Amino acid sequence: MQFKKINWSDVSIRDFQELHDIMNATDLTPTGFVLEVADLFHEFDDDLSEKDLKSLKDSISFVSTPCKPKAKESVNGKPMMQFSRMPLSNFIELDVTLVKNDFCDALPICAQIIYDLGDEVFDLPVTDVIGAVLSFAEYRQNVYSKYPNVFMIDDEDDVDEADDIEDDEPKQDVATGWLKIVFLMAEGDLTKYNEIISSPHILVFNWASLSDSLKSKKASGN
Repeated sequence: MQFKKINWSDVSIRDFQELHDIMNATDLTPTGFVLEVADLFHEFDDDLSEKDLKSLKDSISFVSTPCKPKAKESVNGKPMMQFSRMPLSNFIELDVTLVKNDFCDALPICAQIIYDLGDEVFDLPVTDVIGAVLSFAEYRQNVYSKYPNVFMIDDEDDVDEADDIEDDEPKQDVATGWLKIVFLMAEGDLTKYNEIISSPHILVFNWASLSDSLKSKKASGN
């Protein structure tokens, strides 16, 4: 029996998540691994010959190759969000998703935001959306590097509390951290909250960075 060779483009996001679980299983023999992965894409009997098993193994050789496609401009007719123009609310949602989940679980959630998709995202080829999510992860890191002072909150209480937390525990919940940052940007005025999170994130970060610089100059007497 000859089995069709599977490529990453044949792997849906749902398949990708199941594949992730299989690859992280610790109780599978090499043959068991092949059978578990192949079962996602093929139908076959239990009594496989050595020749059939080899064909099955060859058909899933894609698992040993990287999956790093370029970001698609549109998926299912939905254009990819322009990262530099996204409102702060979307940036925060994507950031929180990436921080609080492993990449496999974050992938469909981020894709839904980036392409404005619904549950149909789980049936899409992983190659359709993974490029855009990886691109956002890189963009996000560049934003952090460009605005370091925006993401550093000088609060003595936080420092004291952090000393009481074990090093292997998270110092601060990421969602709570964002709420605190937005609250500081609003200077304590909660009526400004919706205005801030609906504004382009770059505009907000530029304003926050400038405000922080002016405060620093004023404090130093310059």
